[in-house]
Amino acid sequence: LFKLTLRCNKAKFLPKFDYLHFSLNDFEDEQIANLKNTFLSTTAMLLKHSRGEKEKLLAIESFLIEKLKILESSHENDFISAIFYYLHSSTHLTLNEIVIFFTKVSTIVTNIAMTAIEQLREETISNVIRNLIQNGASMELISKSFGLSFQKIEEIIQKIKTLLIEKPLTATE
Repeated sequence: LFKLTLRCNKAKFLPKFDYLHFSLNDFEDEQIANLKNTFLSTTAMLLKHSRGEKEKLLAIESFLIEKLKILESSHENDFISAIFYYLHSSTHLTLNEIVIFFTKVSTIVTNIAMTAIEQLREETISNVIRNLIQNGASMELISKSFGLSFQKIEEIIQKIKTLLIEKPLTATE
């Protein structure tokens, strides 16, 4: 009786919708590749292969190149960048291996990859500098460590302060 009451009380908080639960592994790559929506097929294929072995992801290289070309022709640069960041954060591929995918598409797609790499680099440097400052490192030590001028370090610190004002650090960061 208690379980039934609890289930009924919880039911009012659950949205009423239908959904399907399936594993992408239940689909052949060809089925996913033939989905008519480019975003859906690209995302599904990446999700299916990104957590596995590097060789399996490299095996879908031609698929990925084809989809990147379609996305480029549709001027979907933000989605192309998102693919780059996803591959970087969710796969066992090195940055060089990811860039190779992108360089096989076009100069524009290669430039998107290079911009993403530069943003990752700047983000990493900013995070390390923030941690060094929080631990009492001097400007001189930071400047020597990164080979950056005091002016550049000041710019990065100002950017960090601006970001902290916009989005304060939480206990988990």
